[in-house]
Amino acid sequence: MTYKSSKNYSINLAKDESESFTLSLFLNILIKKVIKEPTSLVPYTEEMSSEISDLLSDVTIE
Repeated sequence: MTYKSSKNYSINLAKDESESFTLSLFLNILIKKVIKEPTSLVPYTEEMSSEISDLLSDVTIE
């Protein structure tokens, strides 16, 4: 699936059989938003990473 913009860029999504349907829908929503509002992107910072690590430090995944 390819999304194209009038600003000479495109985003290609490879359809992988192991990709979950829910993840695929979520990514499609994000891509559509980025294409409509490219300035809405915010760089992922070290501070964000640290905050998330702190929040997840006590989480156990089974």
